[in-house]
Amino acid sequence: MEEISFDLVGKRLEQDIVSNLDVLLLKKGSILTETNILLLKKHNYKKVKVSEDLSFKKLYKNYIENIENLFLNIEKMKTIPVKEWFEQDKKIVSFVQREASFLEQLYKMSGEPTLYRHSGNVGLISFFLGKLLRYSYKNKLLLWQMGVLHDIGKLEVNNELFKKEKRN
Repeated sequence: MEEISFDLVGKRLEQDIVSNLDVLLLKKGSILTETNILLLKKHNYKKVKVSEDLSFKKLYKNYIENIENLFLNIEKMKTIPVKEWFEQDKKIVSFVQREASFLEQLYKMSGEPTLYRHSGNVGLISFFLGKLLRYSYKNKLLLWQMGVLHDIGKLEVNNELFKKEKRN
């Protein structure tokens, strides 16, 4: 059991949280967000059981690194192992499938905008839109893959063209 604090953001809840009136507040397996922490504090929870599951930040960082690696090495490949490549990043898709809060976390991610981040974000948001439209899992995966690869042709364009000038 860990004390309620914002340090718990991104950790997986290992118990259902119910109010004094037996209303389910948070479901076991939820990934805690800042909003969830505020809710727990409002209902006077002192401690909750959480696990050290991979946070969205860690999944996202690995996901973007994999996209960058694919994009940088794609010219050297004779065939592109699309199925195998996407298989390694299904954990982040599972996260998106479970947690609508990923949008909030995605919005808060810091870092320099790159083609890799953009492509990764488009893929995740495409998957999420498929979820909202109640597409089959197979079609949501296809949307994700298309989102990730939609700008792959930009690899042939000079990167300086994509850099935005900072405004004062």
